[in-house]
Amino acid sequence: MDATQPAEQRRSLVETLFPEVSAAIGLPYMARQTVAGSVETLTPAVDYDTLVTVLQRHTDLTAANLRIASSRNSLRLAEVQPEVRDK
Repeated sequence: MDATQPAEQRRSLVETLFPEVSAAIGLPYMARQTVAGSVETLTPAVDYDTLVTVLQRHTDLTAANLRIASSRNSLRLAEVQPEVRDK
């Protein structure tokens, strides 16, 4: 897209390409929306220590870590158990 193209031509191109782009990222039924906010708006200050604490206690992350540990244990068990072959 060239900045020298007329605005209407750029809008038309975006309308044409949007379904292809949304499908390419795995969201073929995603609706177009106006971007909220402003480029000039500063992002809020983040207390990273609090964020780390919240994320460490998040149930989705806890469940994921438990699945990883379970998979790791299953792999280790498979490595140490003797292989049983049918005769």
